[in-house]
Amino acid sequence: MAKSNPTPKTILTLAQAAKLLPYRPHPNTLWRWSSRGLRGVKLKTFKVGRSHCTTAELLTQFIRESGMSEGPLGVAYQFEL
Repeated sequence: MAKSNPTPKTILTLAQAAKLLPYRPHPNTLWRWSSRGLRGVKLKTFKVGRSHCTTAELLTQFIRESGMSEGPLGVAYQFEL
């Protein structure tokens, strides 16, 4: 089966969402972002069965709101899902 780019509403497990990010954080990092937050912003997640999930749209929103879309010198990362 060929990989396809997720649409904004595609449901992603935290492991799948981690693979979309350019620096490949561990899925536990995304779990931490959803439970503790980062810079006062939490990644919005929901449960599907026993799995915690998010969407590409919610992940993009979290990255923008938490300030992760900017690099250390204020340079914007090229980030698109």
